Amino acid sequence: MNYSTDYVFMPFGRYVNQFVRNLPTDYLQWLSSQEWIPEKYPHVWDAVTNELLLRGARSSSNSKQNAKEPKHSFPIPPELRPIAAEIVSRGYRSCSHRAHPDHAGGGHEQFIRLTAAKELLMHIVAEGNR
Repeated sequence: MNYSTDYVFMPFGRYVNQFVRNLPTDYLQWLSSQEWIPEKYPHVWDAVTNELLLRGARSSSNSKQNAKEPKHSFPIPPELRPIAAEIVSRGYRSCSHRAHPDHAGGGHEQFIRLTAAKELLMHIVAEGNR
């Protein structure tokens, strides 16, 4: 589960008050091509880009330059996946103490981004980086 996309609502537009995870891919791609969104709505930008990564879609603005790039740089051998998952989990636990909203210096957005990054990495590890 990717918290960043599961709990972020669209604050504007055609899909106002809809979860980002429920938006159509073509709309997410359009959102990812809008230069003003990261500055005005950083939480929405993070959720949109994470959701596109999870779906394996590319933004229409980047599709030509990324067309020749491989999906991932190298495969994770099956025997290394449990170790990689443990590294991600331990790193997340270590960082979550500092990012947690109840901790001095932490915050809600910071914790959501950390959790989204962990979920994305766990997805990549589970898929073997294919």
